[in-house]
Amino acid sequence: KVTRAYEMGLDTVRSLQQELAGYRRQLADNYLIDRSVTDKLVTEMYERKQQDVDFSHFLFSVGDRAVPEDSLAAYARIEALANQLNTRNFAELASSSSQDNYTKGRGGRVGFISAPMPAGFYALESLLFEGETGKVLGPVRSKAGYHMVFIHERRPAAGEVEAAHIMVRKSEDDNGAAREKIERALALLNAGTPFEQVSTEISEDVRTAQNGGYIGWFGVNRYEDPFEEAAFGLENDNAISAIVETSVGYHIIKRIARRSVQPLSDERPLLERTVQADSRYNEAIEALLLDIRQRANVSEDRALLEQWTRTLVDSAFLHFRWSTPEPRDERPLMLLGENGETVYTIADFQDYLASKARERMSAGRTDGSRAAVDALYPEWVKETLLAYEETKLEDRYPEFRALMREYEEGILLFEAT
Repeated sequence: KVTRAYEMGLDTVRSLQQELAGYRRQLADNYLIDRSVTDKLVTEMYERKQQDVDFSHFLFSVGDRAVPEDSLAAYARIEALANQLNTRNFAELASSSSQDNYTKGRGGRVGFISAPMPAGFYALESLLFEGETGKVLGPVRSKAGYHMVFIHERRPAAGEVEAAHIMVRKSEDDNGAAREKIERALALLNAGTPFEQVSTEISEDVRTAQNGGYIGWFGVNRYEDPFEEAAFGLENDNAISAIVETSVGYHIIKRIARRSVQPLSDERPLLERTVQADSRYNEAIEALLLDIRQRANVSEDRALLEQWTRTLVDSAFLHFRWSTPEPRDERPLMLLGENGETVYTIADFQDYLASKARERMSAGRTDGSRAAVDALYPEWVKETLLAYEETKLEDRYPEFRALMREYEEGILLFEAT
């Protein structure tokens, strides 16, 4: 029937071509980003979640808003240190010179961590989960500064535990009263008093006491080591720990449930949201755009852009009614393709600016038309490159080509039938 449809010339019918083009737009809208960015990052994060990494680090602090001179000075210091650090002296130098006050007292020892790390630490996470165990590695930059790391070991991921606790705060002058109070709580539990009731009556954690001591789900490196070791050491749901001492006081922990890493199909929705909210997503988009630039042989006429920008009048350009001037300025602004066969003109950029009235007016409110152009031109380039790449989906992705063939043949088969 499909062959017969081609013989009938149905593939040349304009309404059917438009229908197929509509399906393609719907498919292509997110296909490139999903396949080139989201899917790769989700798979990477899922693979990293299969293990926990135990490491130490040495930090030279550099704020994410530091001036280039400060960043360069910190990098020079960490590079000089990299030549001195080894597995034997790492803890000693971290104790004396690291600027992470939380870990320097432990020789820079962070302990086990799981993926993903917080936003701004993607490069460090990549080094930890891909680097070689037993070696000093770095330097690597995060939003905290420059790190040197020593990876001690890896283990299968501990997963997460859902727990509740009863906590009594201790102080140097309580003369053992805190210990007596937590022992009284344990005695009540052993006598059969419900955990939730004991928590409400005795626990001094005001955030959780009235909710039965409920903490929720947590993974490794969220709380102090003794607390986590006790929580993850409970073998059964509803099991209750012995008394655990931490820096803040004494605890009794109840395990509610425990879960390991779930199958990717179950984890995917949460991982997608995590990926898209993380800085790694924007970094991956930038890497994709750079790759498109190189493959598309992009050429921009910045001199022409500057010449046109100088002609703008703030009172007109920063008004919401501004639109693409007539006659259209068809001078080439950006060329794509091996021989520059795809041309985007000044008028194409003007169309984009006209469609972004709110952004144009906001960006130019303080520094005029030039600021608006400077802010919106990179966004136009980004959208243009992605749109250009979408025209190449059939060449880049065989599965997309197969999907489009399925749509086309389905439309022709239906029409022929």
